[in-house]
Amino acid sequence: MVVHSLFFVSSETKIHECNRLDVLRGILAETTNQSKTSSKPLSSDGQILSILRKRAKAAEDAAAGFKAAKRVDLTEKEMSQLGVLEEYINGVETVGEEEIRKIAAEVIGQRRLDGLPVTKGNVLKALKGPNGAFGDRNVEMGTMAQIVEGMV
Repeated sequence: MVVHSLFFVSSETKIHECNRLDVLRGILAETTNQSKTSSKPLSSDGQILSILRKRAKAAEDAAAGFKAAKRVDLTEKEMSQLGVLEEYINGVETVGEEEIRKIAAEVIGQRRLDGLPVTKGNVLKALKGPNGAFGDRNVEMGTMAQIVEGMV
């Protein structure tokens, strides 16, 4: 009985590791493809984070499709891969909403003092563009855009 339980745990671990390996292979393929087809090579964690999010969304959509087709085996596989992707996504440190609000308010205030236009595009460029306030730090662009839109 104990041997059977150990085998079960071992099988589960192997399945989980296979899913992790599949995810890593997919990420490697995606980054290799991106570096060969894009004029700009991947150079920041933010770009890789974007690839991870795109793959997570695809896994989520696939799992929903498999669930609708009543394919439990494939649904579980996609959900497992989604879990691995989420681990990697959550492992990347990003700037929090409060800090985005604080720095965006500072940039908007400075632009107004300097007599520069305060539009969503100009503020986003001042925050994340070349020599922007956030520099190379990882910022969720969608969140930052929503915050800035509410402030201008």
